[in-house]
Amino acid sequence: MNILYIGYWSVYEGLSEASIRPTLAVLNQFEVVQNIVYVSIERNVAKAECNWELDKVIHKPFYSPYKSFFRDKIRDFNVLPKQLILLCREWNFDKIICRGAPAGALGYLIWQKTKIPFIVESFEPHSSYMAASDVWKKWDIRYLIQKYYEYKQIRTAETLITVSNSYKDYLVNTYGNSNIEAIPCVVDGESFQFSNKARNELRRKMKISHEAVVGVYVGKFGGLYYDDVAFNLFKNFIEQQNVYLIILTPQEKTELYALLSKHHIDLKMVFITNVPHYTVKDYLSVADFGLCLHRRTRWSMAFSPIKNGEYWANGLPIIMSPQIGDDSTIIEEVKGGGKVVDFEEYISDEDFLEIKQIIKDYNVDRINNVSNQLAKKYRSIENLTRVYKQVINKL
Repeated sequence: MNILYIGYWSVYEGLSEASIRPTLAVLNQFEVVQNIVYVSIERNVAKAECNWELDKVIHKPFYSPYKSFFRDKIRDFNVLPKQLILLCREWNFDKIICRGAPAGALGYLIWQKTKIPFIVESFEPHSSYMAASDVWKKWDIRYLIQKYYEYKQIRTAETLITVSNSYKDYLVNTYGNSNIEAIPCVVDGESFQFSNKARNELRRKMKISHEAVVGVYVGKFGGLYYDDVAFNLFKNFIEQQNVYLIILTPQEKTELYALLSKHHIDLKMVFITNVPHYTVKDYLSVADFGLCLHRRTRWSMAFSPIKNGEYWANGLPIIMSPQIGDDSTIIEEVKGGGKVVDFEEYISDEDFLEIKQIIKDYNVDRINNVSNQLAKKYRSIENLTRVYKQVINKL
């Protein structure tokens, strides 16, 4: 079997490393799979190389030289499908797998011409996310195009794989589809396991005392993520709990420090950096709890933040909003793995006391606590393998 795998990000992006690589590694192990041609979209990159050491994977980067949104999209959805159709003729693909709804639009366009069955993994209501977060308006051409292609994927994909059971249930009830699976974003638990050595070395390097309570946030601000609400939360944690914060983000540090200053946050208590994905685990080991700052909207039940799986695998409790994928419900029903609080509302002293106790309890044993067990149950690569064995054998 030959598979065309379409990603919508650069091979160098953290999302590709965290979400595409595990899937390719699983597919690479299947005997029935002979070749996997992995297409990444490279913007402002002269030459892209995939160094994931997967013997069946052939990397074919697609270079998009434009910088404006409309030129990018015209090229992505006009030129790229034609090139991919030529690739299909060359390799005689049996299946196409697309990572995310934007890549799924490409899969649909190829299917129209070739009728090669296509699968969309990490299928999410991207257009609805963007509208609910006020990034796009519902009359915006970007919203209308993305919404159209999402509907087409729902109707024509051989299999849709959502990242939350909540969204899977919504699609089944709304469209009556039976071709839907759910795989929350997986994490290599061993790679993200807590390291006491990394904790001590980095705390010493960062001049953080062993007794200090440290929170960590991995991700961006704005759009799908809280910004002003997040900064107010940071201020409360620092002022009321004497918490030191680590922020791992690709966003510009100078700009973020300016925003933190604007919110009167003590910059001596905040460390901002951008690190390769394979070193994120070390900074998680420094911390005592993780923050998930996805906005709560009508559609946030479709999320499965990769960071949450990484936090749990490292033994960290998560502080997060309600209705974020399946994770908020898991934390509330299991009574473990963190605490759910509404960041848009006032957080009481009682909430802070409970958070403080959770942090204390979870840091007694970072390798065998409730968070570790949740990571193994809901975010393990075995879940990905199990579902893909069914999907790949569907002829």
